[in-house]
Amino acid sequence: MYKIPLLTNRYEVSKEIDSMRDGHGYFSSYNLKYIIMELIGYQVKENKIKDAVANSDYILDEQERIVKFSELIDIN
Repeated sequence: MYKIPLLTNRYEVSKEIDSMRDGHGYFSSYNLKYIIMELIGYQVKENKIKDAVANSDYILDEQERIVKFSELIDIN
């Protein structure tokens, strides 16, 4: 996992990012595109954002199996 900061001075953006976090507090980079689109003026439908949040926990593992990110064990 990479940690890449997104700096903003707009409270609305921080509030939007917090609303897109999953139950474990993670914010998927998959959802970042919706934040960036809104920052540059695009209107994103609410149902698209809800769908993205609901399905953002799934990733491909090293054997290209679909797994939930939140169920991976941190071995570090």
